[in-house]
Amino acid sequence: IINMKNLILMLLVIVISCKQKSSSHEEKYAVPTYKKKAQDPSRHKLFQKYIKENDTEQFNRLAGDLELALQYDELLHYSIQMANRNNTPKAYYNIYSVLSNPSDGTSFKNLDAKTRNLALYNLIKSYELGYDRAKTDIDEIFGEGKKHEKSEYYLLQYSK
Repeated sequence: IINMKNLILMLLVIVISCKQKSSSHEEKYAVPTYKKKAQDPSRHKLFQKYIKENDTEQFNRLAGDLELALQYDELLHYSIQMANRNNTPKAYYNIYSVLSNPSDGTSFKNLDAKTRNLALYNLIKSYELGYDRAKTDIDEIFGEGKKHEKSEYYLLQYSK
């Protein structure tokens, strides 16, 4: 009987330690937080709320989750709404970023003229509205410190 109790006790210890290992294994390979947020069905309502309330901080956080999760179509959709409704610099930059980095790997220089002009409009508009990160991209495209047209010029070129 003592051997039977020891055997049951040993089996119980093994089962508990296996559960602990399994749990730490799950934590090690857990889905990143940004991916969970990007897949959360309530994000649609959150985006609409942030756009309606012009809550740029929360909008940018959630948009960043979409960007990290490579959900560019959805990022473009909400960024267009935020830019059009609230004239938000980062939203314009998001639009530029998605348009200038197509999933087929086309380089910016090889984009068709309309897409390139629309991307440039959004990039320069984001800079005109105060998004300093856009300056790096502008310098890459036009050359550091070189002159470029205002955003409206590229919008007009796009509409031709």
